[in-house]
Amino acid sequence: MIEDTLQNTLLQKTAWLQRVKPETYAVIEAQLLIAQKNILEFIATTEDRQKIATFVNKEIVSAFETFETVLNDDIINISELSYVVAGAVMKDYVSNPLAKSFKGWKSIDTKVKDKLLRSDRLLFGNLMSKHKQQMLLNANMRLNSAINDGFKAKVGIQEISRNMRNAFGMSINEAKTLSTTAIFQAINDSQFEAIDFFKDEILLYRYEGVSDSRQSPYCRLRTGKTSKVKEDITRQLNAHYRCRSSLGVVTEMSQEFDKIYKDKQIVEWDSKWVNHRDNTRSRKFKVDNIKTIDKNSTPKQVFDSYSDKYQKEYLGSYRYNVYKSGKVSFEAVHNSAKNALLPIRELKKKLSLN
Repeated sequence: MIEDTLQNTLLQKTAWLQRVKPETYAVIEAQLLIAQKNILEFIATTEDRQKIATFVNKEIVSAFETFETVLNDDIINISELSYVVAGAVMKDYVSNPLAKSFKGWKSIDTKVKDKLLRSDRLLFGNLMSKHKQQMLLNANMRLNSAINDGFKAKVGIQEISRNMRNAFGMSINEAKTLSTTAIFQAINDSQFEAIDFFKDEILLYRYEGVSDSRQSPYCRLRTGKTSKVKEDITRQLNAHYRCRSSLGVVTEMSQEFDKIYKDKQIVEWDSKWVNHRDNTRSRKFKVDNIKTIDKNSTPKQVFDSYSDKYQKEYLGSYRYNVYKSGKVSFEAVHNSAKNALLPIRELKKKLSLN
């Protein structure tokens, strides 16, 4: 029987929070579409490259002007919700006195709240303001390249417009990816603080990854890892864009539930590429198969439960064949330090294989 034990519930609630659609998406998309319209109208009046470059920069800066402000509003809302939800889950797996002492978001220390809600947060070692600067630079370079290449090739305004829409589509996706990553991190940070309130009754901390066929190589290898030191786990989280992994914990009460409810469900997804009107592409997923496995399965056991078709798609034919032959372990086909599989050339060298 599958039941909402502590690990399952924390992961389910995190996944639910991550599906909350941020207002940032709609605002940035609308502002970039306005910039696109303005630039298209402007280049129909002149071919002066310097004037165009100046105008493009002005429009891009204007489009991203409120990015941090809108994103911070999203982060404020999701941080409070995340803290409250994590606390509510934890209260069911600790003693009554400790559960009753959890007062929620309003009781957080001011310094802690300020840290959780900081606008210029660190992502992958760089401040959000630096990531925004890079987005502005990327958008400018893509747009100017589309315009200049079009004029040079004398393809006409219609073809230039098509290439510009593609460039804008890429910028919209880039902004969504960055904002999603920041929001996922905010969810985790608030959960860390809520869970820390119950630290006196926490026995172990656990890397809790979403074990499905969309899981990244980085998270796949780490899911299920435990430590008595919270930082051993938290410093490994938020390691790549759109990371869905979160902090899990073990208490005496959760251990008792784990003895009774031993299973969890994993999803194998079917995917296909979809073409969008802005000439960008993305992958669309639908459920292909749902499997029930022991929730303490190792990353290898989870992977082996998927179909041969998926395993071969994930590993590629060469890695799949050497893995299935027993010549190499599941861990060895990955670059454990990065979110990637080990390059075939390095794998052959490592194993002295032809």
